[in-house]
Amino acid sequence: MYFPLTLLAFLGPVDLAWAEMPLHAVPEGPRVWVLEVEDGGAEQLAAHLSRIHPDWHVLAGGPWVEVIGPLDPGALEGLDGVTRVREPWPLSHKRTESEALDEILVPVDWAAQGLTGDGVTVGILDLGFAGLDDLLGEELPAVVEVWEDGVGAGISHGTAVAEIVHDVAPGATLRVYPFQSEVSFIAALEAAEQDGVDVINASIGFDNVWHADGSSPVSQAVDQAADAGMLYVAAAGNEIGRYRIGALTDSDGDGWLELDGDERVSLVKIAGEISASLRWSEPFGEAETDLELVLFNAVGECARSEQDSQDPYVSVACSEGTSMEAGIWLASGELPETGWLYAPYGVQDSYSEAGTLTLPADAAGAFAVGALRLGEDEAPVYSSQGPTDDGRIKPDIAAPSGVSTASYGLLNFSGTSAAAPHVTGVAALLAEHMRRARPEELTAALVDMAQDVGEPGVDNVSGAGRVQTGALPERCGCSSRPGGGSMGGAAILGLWLLGRRRRGRSSGRSRDQG
Repeated sequence: MYFPLTLLAFLGPVDLAWAEMPLHAVPEGPRVWVLEVEDGGAEQLAAHLSRIHPDWHVLAGGPWVEVIGPLDPGALEGLDGVTRVREPWPLSHKRTESEALDEILVPVDWAAQGLTGDGVTVGILDLGFAGLDDLLGEELPAVVEVWEDGVGAGISHGTAVAEIVHDVAPGATLRVYPFQSEVSFIAALEAAEQDGVDVINASIGFDNVWHADGSSPVSQAVDQAADAGMLYVAAAGNEIGRYRIGALTDSDGDGWLELDGDERVSLVKIAGEISASLRWSEPFGEAETDLELVLFNAVGECARSEQDSQDPYVSVACSEGTSMEAGIWLASGELPETGWLYAPYGVQDSYSEAGTLTLPADAAGAFAVGALRLGEDEAPVYSSQGPTDDGRIKPDIAAPSGVSTASYGLLNFSGTSAAAPHVTGVAALLAEHMRRARPEELTAALVDMAQDVGEPGVDNVSGAGRVQTGALPERCGCSSRPGGGSMGGAAILGLWLLGRRRRGRSSGRSRDQG
């Protein structure tokens, strides 16, 4: 989803029939120049320049020729038939609005009633915000505050998320929080609370690194954020097709376990390294059973995990071979009841749909969002489903995906990553109307207005249904945000680390849900 930048290097003087002079490189690097050409000569000039220097980008359009390269414009002016060399006309983005607005801003257009999210601060937690500065004042507000302590990857995922929030709630103040690990995720939540953020959007997830029962440190940090008065909107995940979940058995007693009846599970291998992870039904920090996850290629064993902590979790990776299967070896201890096998590229043949939530969408304080196909009542095949591991219904609501953004292009931003910010935007509009409302009051209103889709009633595919605006709820005399919870996110993480018997080398990696 990202566009590579090709640098066009000039390889030295070239003798041109058009002008017998060298075109010298200039230190600024590639530049865009427009050549104005005598009538009828643009196509011929462009074809000739392309033949003699294929490394340049040369394109004819109308009466002009575009040349991109580290070129001296003075030399270009000497080309036969060229009447002028100039910089291109000023070019700016034109606003790109999500097509889903027509689906969610019904039956009542709150903007017509003056609701834009004014006075509401939305915090966006994401892995990267590349290109954000280029969209300020057009696709985004003129000013977007960036968390100074955050370090993000060079991707535009968070920028696309911010675009959708701004589409729905153009009056809201946006603050962005780039992060790259579970540690900085929790720190970002703390920073958002200190900054007075009202609604959080997190279109990210940690996959298969902890039980999806609300007990993980990141899930508890989300609960703390909710207790502090922030509404946390979470992407439910795009994990259907990547999990095999089921009973662990050893019917033949050979030590190789069956998962959901199969001793070997085929994995999808696209290119490069393949990885997989396994967790099983023991408490984290208290595992007494040692399981090993083994990857097999066409010639035999390729890689084997080592459990180096008392967490019921192992991971393994291998880059050899074109086919791959996973097996589970009972190294020691009692046979656990259930196993969760996860492969980022997917599992073949039979995969699980239920129980595939990403973390921290499992948190009680998280308002989890599933995806719907744009213009339809059906969830796409990838959208993660509940229930949580402790039996709660998730996601809580659903929203359209597969929409247009300036960052990703036409109808190209999909996944629960795109669904969540639509809900966040509506929540910001609602928060403007329901001043000082608690998160649970906002979510109750969102659920009440949702349009039921799929199976009748609340379900583990689309929750309460598609988010939409409706008759505005009564304003309430809601309590203001408390001064903070009883335990900060850093304290949660610290106590968790302190309580572990042995520190494991394996750790979860956050992954965007686009």
